[in-house]
Amino acid sequence: MIYLDNSASTRPDPAVLASYQAAADAYFANPASLHPEGTRAENLLEKARKQVAAQLRAEPFEVIFTSGATEANNTAIQGTAKNKTGRVHMVVTTVEHPSVHETCLHLESQGVDITWLHPDQDGRITVPQVESALKDHTCLVSMMHVNNETGVVFPIEEVGGMLQHYPNVAFHVDHVQGAGRVPLDFSEAGVDLLTISGHKIHGLKGTGALLVRKASLLKPLLHGGGQEAGLRSGTADAAGAVSLAKALRLTMEAAGDKQQHMRRLSLDIQQFLLERPDVFVLQPGESAPHITAAALTTRNPEPFIQAMAEQDVIISTTSACSSKAAGSRVWKGMGLDGSGAVRISLTSSTTEEDVEGFKQAWLQAEEKIIKAGAAL
Repeated sequence: MIYLDNSASTRPDPAVLASYQAAADAYFANPASLHPEGTRAENLLEKARKQVAAQLRAEPFEVIFTSGATEANNTAIQGTAKNKTGRVHMVVTTVEHPSVHETCLHLESQGVDITWLHPDQDGRITVPQVESALKDHTCLVSMMHVNNETGVVFPIEEVGGMLQHYPNVAFHVDHVQGAGRVPLDFSEAGVDLLTISGHKIHGLKGTGALLVRKASLLKPLLHGGGQEAGLRSGTADAAGAVSLAKALRLTMEAAGDKQQHMRRLSLDIQQFLLERPDVFVLQPGESAPHITAAALTTRNPEPFIQAMAEQDVIISTTSACSSKAAGSRVWKGMGLDGSGAVRISLTSSTTEEDVEGFKQAWLQAEEKIIKAGAAL
């Protein structure tokens, strides 16, 4: 199988699986328990916290373990809103992941004032665009680092620098697609809240973290035992934290060379698609190395993707969290027709042979669809 849907989920690294199994077997006690086994589990949890912090240039107390990016994003956004009294205003782009977009729509229905920023046709958001949206009662700007459908890289460092002049405005960044692929220094970028997810970096589903510059920025969404600095109650998953730390370390250590490797392969794919009839390839100025976004201009993408899958080549339409929707909200937010959008997303282990296999499968899928009269 040639798997090119790595923006949706990655294959767990065997070393990550081994670390999880070993930790789950030997450190199964509740980290909050006062007996020696509980202390051992707590020590392991805190070691994992230090490791995650070191990889992201954060302090250990800033790392809050979560069940993944959706919980982390909800905690950042809803937790900020709950922490405010009076009028609440947030600035969010229209092309965020559903876990941000739907959360903000919910808050808007509850009376929160949301300013939605629309990108240009290259998917870009500018710093002046963000600054002009700020109001006296703005409490949060939420912006992803790398768009999960288009690969467009947003100017996080520049926005973070600008927001230093607005000390009452917190800055949340969904770093899920950027981690290990596009560098971002939490300690220097002016970011207050940062989301990562384990299963996007060859870790396990159900693992993730929210980096929180100051716990006073948020109110918790979950109430109970007061774990994770009181921001995320619930029995801590020490083994899950270990697996996240392992996945993050392996990803970050391989980041430099692998970024260039993925960039070369992505450019090869883009050049191939540019030569295909009835295919539009999105070519933004600054993009992540692992995502190619294209659109079939005369065909329904779903039969095409199924024809690819029959040849054991896996690509996707849009975000896995919104793939059943009618077209791509992200493409539409850029002023483009998203009805035929497809996404090819690589990982560090993708090979040149995989790309050649992708090309051959694409050509055969084209032939099959045309013969079947499936063109729209």
